[in-house]
Amino acid sequence: MMGVRSEVLKAGKLDGVVFFNGEFSSSWCARQPDACTIASYMSNRSTHLIIYHVVREGRGSVRVEQNNSSILLRAGGIIIIPHGDAHLMGNGPPVTPTDSAEELRQVLAEGNRVS
Repeated sequence: MMGVRSEVLKAGKLDGVVFFNGEFSSSWCARQPDACTIASYMSNRSTHLIIYHVVREGRGSVRVEQNNSSILLRAGGIIIIPHGDAHLMGNGPPVTPTDSAEELRQVLAEGNRVS
């Protein structure tokens, strides 16, 4: 996993990073906010974010909110959301999505720092 992170950081010349580790069991769904929302939490007020997800185990799907088609992901799969669109990730029958922006707010309210 560190190899992927290192390569992304080198190739993109990024100046900040936010990592979330999640463990889910079917059925689950999470709404990922757009890049501008995430950037608003960054201490360096980044102007451009590259959102990506790595599936370490299992499988799931990703759907950009403005698009009706889903992309299936399996263990080892990586998806990049280059324009930072809000999107849904999940696995199994439809369920009410968890709001990842709210989760980030809670993490920061606990005194954790994003940079």
